[in-house]
Amino acid sequence: MAGRYVFRTGGIGNGSWRGDGPGAKSAYEPFITKVLKQGGYVMAQAGKWRQVGETPRDWGFDEYVTDPTAGGWFWKDSYEKNGEQVNTGKEVYNPDIVHAFSIDFITRNKEKPFFLSFAMHLVHGPILRTPDTKEGSDLYEDNIASMDKQVGGIVAEVEKLGLREKTLIIFSADNGTANSYTSAIGGRMISDKSQYARRRLPRALHRQLARRDACGRGEQRHHQHRRSAPHLRRTRRRQTARRCEDRRHQPRRANSWRKRHAA
Repeated sequence: MAGRYVFRTGGIGNGSWRGDGPGAKSAYEPFITKVLKQGGYVMAQAGKWRQVGETPRDWGFDEYVTDPTAGGWFWKDSYEKNGEQVNTGKEVYNPDIVHAFSIDFITRNKEKPFFLSFAMHLVHGPILRTPDTKEGSDLYEDNIASMDKQVGGIVAEVEKLGLREKTLIIFSADNGTANSYTSAIGGRMISDKSQYARRRLPRALHRQLARRDACGRGEQRHHQHRRSAPHLRRTRRRQTARRCEDRRHQPRRANSWRKRHAA
């Protein structure tokens, strides 16, 4: 939602923002909420919030519901809403809490421009039963069905309120599953989420991440990439170590490329 890949913000892990970590800070990122606020939007964050620091309100959301983990938060007796701890008194299925909050937000703001970030815990370990699980059923399939049901509920609510034709709905997910839950699409395995494997990431992103790992130079080096994209395209087949070492001379080499191709 900042319009930048994680290797540019520094938020490459769930704890990147803690303490003096390299993770993104609300004061320095061009977050989407800052832009939408200028257009009069009301905004809500629902679900996971642990790969970015501070609170959703610090990042511009007017209201939110979340929890203290980046993993799965399912059968629990508490959650966080607008900065306050809510105790339910008994275990409830937290995805239903998050979904109900989202539906309520959409309904209350149907006459206004609104933005909802619905960061579902589904599907994430631990893989537990859902309210619809029947004895002997596959729990992983049940979790996928529950996710599908909740996404469908959001779409149905938007349609019921007559907002479908002027509402943009974007669905995205991890680039793969966890190692313990391997899956295949078209015969290709899609496990190892968060890894830099070329088959699971856009090629350009894979090259950027691979250079970061090999060089360990961080943000400054990637700012230079923006100035020298033509040069990088010509040298993309060189060894990673060679490319990293050449980064010091990038502006000069990029200018040389422009002169040779000015015609």
